[in-house]
Amino acid sequence: MARLRRGLRKKERCTVCFNSKSVKNLEILPCQHRYCDYCFSRLALTAMANEQLFPPKCCSQMIPSEQVLSKLTEKEKALFKLKTREYATPARERRYCPAMRCGKWMPLEKLKSQSTTQLCPYCGTAICPGCRDKAHAPGKCSFDPGLTEFLELARTQGWQRCFHCGAMVELDEGCPRITCRCGADLCYKCGGPWLICHHNALGNVTAQCQTGAPLEDGLGTHDAGELAAIVAAMKFAERELEE
Repeated sequence: MARLRRGLRKKERCTVCFNSKSVKNLEILPCQHRYCDYCFSRLALTAMANEQLFPPKCCSQMIPSEQVLSKLTEKEKALFKLKTREYATPARERRYCPAMRCGKWMPLEKLKSQSTTQLCPYCGTAICPGCRDKAHAPGKCSFDPGLTEFLELARTQGWQRCFHCGAMVELDEGCPRITCRCGADLCYKCGGPWLICHHNALGNVTAQCQTGAPLEDGLGTHDAGELAAIVAAMKFAERELEE
């Protein structure tokens, strides 16, 4: 009994923040890393907001859903379950609200399949089930001004479109290898699959991509870009919880 009490009083450091915590207040992951409650919930929230990080992992080992859910609030649990369904849906079959201030994934069962106009279950925006843009006058689906304007903006900004799911991706700086939320790796210079572009097994560019433009290896800036993406993902998840 005394040994058990000593074990409960024992302190270890959180792998992330390095704060000393009682062992009983640390979450031990499959990789044996230890997280305090705050850092563990941040890990889960970050994964919810970024499909490439979902489900939550540490050292590339998936954390059991039961363990994740045990440390989340009721609102966070609901979001985790919703994101599990969203990311399990093939990218091309997902429906997102076209309203810029919403943009949330809409489960198909919440949309009236036979209706000529559907409503976003979150913000109430009227949606055309044909072109999936905001509701418009009959017969306008063949010409989608919103999509046309968006594609023109993408062209002028130099954005790329994922060859796998069609989503638009943007890269500010860093390595030209970019991973879409659907999991596809593409070359940001030409938009083609990264494996087709000339590079060696370590991922360093050895020649030129399909555009013929020389690529920079982006070493050093790539890690900074990943960190910025994680911070942005955390902020996004926190905004969803506030709504």
